Amino acid sequence: MVKSETPAPTPIRTNGQRAKPVSLNYDPSLVFILEFVTILAARDAETMEAMGEEVADALQTVIRDASHVHPVTVSRAVYYLLSFLRASHVSVIFVSERRNTDLCQEYDFIRAPVVLHAISKFDGALTKQAAPFIVKGLALCLNGPAGLRKEIINTPDFWSVLKALQSIPETAQSVFDLVENIVNGASPALTADNYEPVIALLNDYATAGSVGAATEQRRDEAIRRGQAKSKKSK
Repeated sequence: MVKSETPAPTPIRTNGQRAKPVSLNYDPSLVFILEFVTILAARDAETMEAMGEEVADALQTVIRDASHVHPVTVSRAVYYLLSFLRASHVSVIFVSERRNTDLCQEYDFIRAPVVLHAISKFDGALTKQAAPFIVKGLALCLNGPAGLRKEIINTPDFWSVLKALQSIPETAQSVFDLVENIVNGASPALTADNYEPVIALLNDYATAGSVGAATEQRRDEAIRRGQAKSKKSK
């Protein structure tokens, strides 16, 4: 019997080495369109009703397929999606006041837990790339209506996202500012539902600070010893 040939691996490897990942092309026209339709749909309650669902679906499709989209495009799409989330609540305020009804989220095509869960699924490299835009979008939402603020901070994925952003030097300070706003802001929102993640996040900052303090103390001690030796030599 003749043994059949072993099928070549997919993708094909050269000299036993891994195939290089396919590079993602950046399409600025896509970013322009996403920004344009976000602004257009978020203009007022009427435009939100007319085209909000399609815009939300387009933005969330980019986020869900983030591994196949250029990181710059994903970064912009994250911010547009978070700003659109806030805009949907602004429209709800307008509609509620006009109808004299209680404030609530009327649009089921965009939900804070769903948006935050999609962002929490980013890998480390993409999170770092999009970090400034994620923080900016989250700050926009947290400074928005009380209903949206409460929904976000009581969502477990929100704290997962903050923990990932905390480890990035460029956004660590901004994350601390967000937590400080939640705890000591104009509308403090520390509750039994989010107490543990708040403490865990602040504890991470305290741990990082203690490491830095120990390093500074050793450096200061070395300087003092050097000064003492120079005085003795004189």
